[in-house]
Amino acid sequence: MIKAFADAGFEVTAIDFSPVALAESKKELGNFDGKIMRADFFKSDFGRRFDLVYERTFLCAIHPRRWSRYAQRVAELLRPGGNLIGIFFYGTEPDPPPYPINKTQAKEIFGKYFRLIRDLKVSDSVPMFAGMERWQEWERSAMK
Repeated sequence: MIKAFADAGFEVTAIDFSPVALAESKKELGNFDGKIMRADFFKSDFGRRFDLVYERTFLCAIHPRRWSRYAQRVAELLRPGGNLIGIFFYGTEPDPPPYPINKTQAKEIFGKYFRLIRDLKVSDSVPMFAGMERWQEWERSAMK
């Protein structure tokens, strides 16, 4: 997906905290015209604000007690009117992680900073996540 954003004309900054994940990403992407860096999402200073933050498997990997901080941090990283987009894991999980979110929780944590503008069922999930993923687009509103 990173390459697709770059190919669409976005200036891409991809982050991970794992050196192994970064090395694999760089190997997979090959000649990539973007920035791939080791960073702490919650603490790193990226020196700029973004138009778009893409979410895929990060929110469901962190404990729900950190979700409010996640939403706040995304809002800090986005310019006004910017978007948080991606695939979100909804449903139930008997032995998390991953930690699924529900509509009430999403409204509670994201509603402080964002307005939901698109919510679609994902039809091509891997079998173990079938029916539990949603493509969502959240627009950053004025900071409260």
